[in-house]
Amino acid sequence: MTIPFYEEVEKKNISVELATLTEENKKIGATSTILKITPAFITPNGKLYYTTSEHFSANFYEEIETSFNIIGKKKNLSLKQINEKETLQKLRNDLVDKKEEIINGKLTAGDVRNFINMNCLLPFHYHPSLENLYSNDCKDIILMLLDSKIVVYDYFLYLLNHCNNSLEVLKNYPSSLVMNKKKIDIDLIKEYKEYDNFIVNSIVEAAKEINDNELSWHTQEEFMEDFAVQTIGFDKIESQWSKTITTTKMNKYEAYFNYIIMGYNIKQIPQVKFNENKKSFEILTTNDFGLITHEDEKYKKEAELILKKVPLKDRRNYFL
Repeated sequence: MTIPFYEEVEKKNISVELATLTEENKKIGATSTILKITPAFITPNGKLYYTTSEHFSANFYEEIETSFNIIGKKKNLSLKQINEKETLQKLRNDLVDKKEEIINGKLTAGDVRNFINMNCLLPFHYHPSLENLYSNDCKDIILMLLDSKIVVYDYFLYLLNHCNNSLEVLKNYPSSLVMNKKKIDIDLIKEYKEYDNFIVNSIVEAAKEINDNELSWHTQEEFMEDFAVQTIGFDKIESQWSKTITTTKMNKYEAYFNYIIMGYNIKQIPQVKFNENKKSFEILTTNDFGLITHEDEKYKKEAELILKKVPLKDRRNYFL
C-alpha cells in the first residue's frame, strides 16, 4: 500500500476551530475555541495522526499503558488470560461503539471534554449531553484519536490470541529500556521519617501498585513510543523542518513513494516483531525480508528517476 501524501504533514501548530458558531449555538454560550495540532505519526492503517491537547486521553499512549497494566497485573493465573482478553475486548468495543455514534452524527460536549479536554461553552453553560456544538474538524480529530486507540487494542488482542503467556513474552521484549529493572524497596521508603506519614503512606501505596505490575517499567513514555513504532506499526514524523519520517516498513519505497519524490528522508529502523511460531519477539532487519526489498527496488528506481528529472513543482503529477 502506498500512503497518500498529506499536505498537512509539512505544517505545525495548525489552528483548528472546534466550535460551530451558529446563532443558535451562540445563544446557549458557544464561543470560538481554537486547538493547535501538529502532525506526529502515520498510523498502521496509513492515516495522519496529530498531537492535540496534553490531556491524558488525547493520545494512544493511554491504551498502550492500559494494556501493559492489564497484562502485567498479578492475578490468579487460571483466570488471567480470560480476564485479559475480555477486559481488552470490552475496552475496544466501547471505542468502536463511540466511533459509530460520532460517525452517525452524535458528538456530545461530554465526548469532546473526555477525549481532548476542550469546551466551547461559557462558564455555567456546559452540559455533557449537549450536541451540535462542534465542527466537522473537531469530529475528525476525535475520530482520528479513536482509530489510533482501536489499533492499539487490536495489537494487544492479536498478541493474546497467539501466545499462552503474554506476560512472559512482554517481559522478555528486546529493549534496553525495560531490561534489568528492579522492584522499588518499600522498606526503604518507610524510613523517610522526615516526611509526613500521609505522604510516606501515599508513596508506599503507589510503589506497591508499581511492584504488583510486572510490566510497570514498560509504561515509560519513551518505551511506549518505541513500542508503538517498532512493534505496533506507527511511523513517526520526526520533523517538519528536516522532512524525516521513521518507519519499520520493509517496503519503504512503495509505502512512502509519494513522500520520497517530494524530498522526504524515510529513516528505516529494525522492526521488533512477534514470531507466532517461536512465541517470542525478535528484531528484524531488511535482510530478513529479501523478497520484499527486491520487489521494492522498482519503486526505488522510479523515485530516483523522478527526483533527477522532474522539478519539485511538477512531482505531484507522479503520486501513486
